[in-house]
Amino acid sequence: MVSNLVMDLHAKLSDERLNQHTNNQDEIVELYAAILDCMSNSYTFYKENVPYFLTSLEENNTISVNYEIAKFMQLFEDLMKISQLAPFDDTIINHPTTNESVEKLFAIMKDAYRINNRVRLSEDNLDFNGLSNEELRSIAAVLINLIYDHVDQPVWNQTVADNVFQSAATLRPLMEILKQSEIFYHIMAVISEKLSQSELYQLNRDIAEEIIICGFKENEIDWGYKHSFRVYSNGASVHAGLLYANLSMVAAFNKTTNLNEKYVREIIMQSSQFFRNVNLPNLCEIIYTSIPNHIRFIGAEKRYLEHIHLNSRLLKLDPMIPISYLDYLNEHRESVLSGNLNEAMPCLIALFNIKRHYPAADFSNTSLGYYLSRLEMIVPANYVQKQKAAIFSDSPDIKQYLIESLIKLEQTRNTSDFVYDNDYALKLSGAAIVYGKKSNDFSAFLLGMILKSDFSLLFQSQITSGLAVMTFPEIDIAEMEQKYANHNTLIDIQKNSPISTITWLAAVDNSVYQMNLNQQGFEVFHLTNWSLLTYNKHVKDEYFYNLSFNDTTRDRHGVRTIFPEEHEAEGKLISDTIEFTKINHNISSDRILLVKDMYLSAFPHNLLLDNNGNFIAHSIPVTNVLSTEWYLKSVGFDPMGSSYSKSIWIPTESMDYPLNILLSKIEDTLSTNAFNLYTSKILDKPLNSDINIICSHGANSIAESQIIYQNEEPLYDLDDVVGKGKILIFFVCYSGSMQTEFFRNNTTSLIKKFIKQGYQAVIAPFWALEVTIPGIWLPEFLSAIEGGKRIDEAVFLANKEVYNRFPTPAAWACLHLYGNSDFKMASNIENK
Repeated sequence: MVSNLVMDLHAKLSDERLNQHTNNQDEIVELYAAILDCMSNSYTFYKENVPYFLTSLEENNTISVNYEIAKFMQLFEDLMKISQLAPFDDTIINHPTTNESVEKLFAIMKDAYRINNRVRLSEDNLDFNGLSNEELRSIAAVLINLIYDHVDQPVWNQTVADNVFQSAATLRPLMEILKQSEIFYHIMAVISEKLSQSELYQLNRDIAEEIIICGFKENEIDWGYKHSFRVYSNGASVHAGLLYANLSMVAAFNKTTNLNEKYVREIIMQSSQFFRNVNLPNLCEIIYTSIPNHIRFIGAEKRYLEHIHLNSRLLKLDPMIPISYLDYLNEHRESVLSGNLNEAMPCLIALFNIKRHYPAADFSNTSLGYYLSRLEMIVPANYVQKQKAAIFSDSPDIKQYLIESLIKLEQTRNTSDFVYDNDYALKLSGAAIVYGKKSNDFSAFLLGMILKSDFSLLFQSQITSGLAVMTFPEIDIAEMEQKYANHNTLIDIQKNSPISTITWLAAVDNSVYQMNLNQQGFEVFHLTNWSLLTYNKHVKDEYFYNLSFNDTTRDRHGVRTIFPEEHEAEGKLISDTIEFTKINHNISSDRILLVKDMYLSAFPHNLLLDNNGNFIAHSIPVTNVLSTEWYLKSVGFDPMGSSYSKSIWIPTESMDYPLNILLSKIEDTLSTNAFNLYTSKILDKPLNSDINIICSHGANSIAESQIIYQNEEPLYDLDDVVGKGKILIFFVCYSGSMQTEFFRNNTTSLIKKFIKQGYQAVIAPFWALEVTIPGIWLPEFLSAIEGGKRIDEAVFLANKEVYNRFPTPAAWACLHLYGNSDFKMASNIENK
């Protein structure tokens, strides 16, 4: 049962997010601290509440993260003040081993397997009675060395994974007997790093849950939660990472014994890595510069910490990085070039990145080039070939690496994890797209767009109960290639509509790439005129949200009607302002089906320009079909019956004046077309017609908040008014806008919400919808649908009708179409 503390916190966070205020700060801080305290003292409280708690933090992302970081910095500062620390004794790792100790180990494990065929990390099925301290230490050394040997292997399979986890499960109770449990958690950290590097994120999380159980059993709760901090921070999962970091430090403060110096150093190192991974390098800098003198880093740990710091500066493209990195390599030359892969690999990958992002850096044989060549001799090529392909985008193997990543992503069970787990696969996706352009490899481009067009739209969460079975994903490249869209499948489908064009737009680094499929086949372009810096500035300045339309103006003679020539001049000003959005457009195409990178989601597709700087949507239909996979799925959707139903909700009973004006302008159309009209503030049940129309007000934050208003009263849950249907139309300002989420590889919008709920098409305004437009637009749209037109044609003709009255894109381009462009009435399907 979820605690009232957690539910109260959720209510306070949601209130601040939805109503955009900060009046609950003191209560939120108090509730958050109380929850941390309860979770650090009771595993039962943790288990019952952590799913709801994390969901709340994720749901209130933009608000909750500030409170979480503030708590983290407070706890971290307090942790740095602790000067009495227990020493970390790792001599057992190099303890001598004997054949006799190996034989005794096998006998113990054999006895345990008679009880269970698998020994779990959190279970106690091993009998070490009768063994001397020396024998116990020798057996521990054997286990540790077995694990290290496996960790050094570049690729794991199920057998290797089983051996590693069985060894670790045997090591845990052994180290508890020897009163050196910190060694077990240290070894699990090494294993966790391997799983992260192998993109086995779900398996890593499953192990982490067992480690938390181990922490509670052994009263090493701080170490147990710290392990989860490592797992989630390596996956750039901002809320889970902060939660487990905070839980670990709270548990550490509750300890009655001295904290181990290793624990404190690992908190520092992992915190630095965490803030780098979530793209907050300034906080990484604060961590690095706030380490007190009594906490000393030496040897490999010192180099590791310095390396993280340099990588955080690389993230900001600090111009001094090539020089600073050369200084680092010169200072630690002996260790870096010693032949130790753990030392060499991170340095080699960093040099690849510097060479990629700093073309003017000195890679001569007396500078960085010397270290690059030496490290490439030390590190076997198969250990870094995937990272190298991701950085330089020049290897045909990039497709196989990406497919392998997609297979591993299928292990992810929850959408809330998927939007973080896909991070490295997205880097591979970007490399596949660039490689696709370099090599004219259309299948590589398509593979890259699977995740970049936001695959979470199709992702289905999986429900599990209890501790998960630790299974290793099987890599079947051929099966995966059949599962996802390939260029031959698309060519076959495109033949059914030969003069249409499917267009993919992808953003990689600071460039935009385009691929078209039309009657000439596939073509790939690098859109050199596109400026992502300019685009991002327009998004930050809310340029697209601020597009507005008026049909009257005031001059010295009073109020007058704006002339068509003035609206056309306004349209020319808009196209000149966004001239950088030109794409390669085949003038023989009769429509565009657009698949857009989620990092271009804030750009309204009706404003795309052709090669001559003209709005494409003014001459042919343009539909955002969301993703290639969703588009292929929509090809098989059933059409709408000829006797389709229609409903509209326009809550004029709320005494909302603009809604009453809107109703007066569309009332005749609603009557003529037999709409079910609902005007009450609250519906008895949601609209459930084939075509549902929602009329209300929205703010430019609607993509994230998903709130609509009537007479300034918010409606928080749109499911109260929107039920099932085929076509959903919003006459709600900004409701067609999309945003990428902070910290997550994901888009958020009303469009996505209702497409996921089963709608085939959603039509909505990207910016503010002027109240006169629906009265012009709706009759033409319904007439076209009744006449057997596809929905993209119907929207195009309706927008053209608006253009005929008001020839400015702020008016005619406002309503955007998303989803199935081919949707139409069943009785006219033969005319398709």
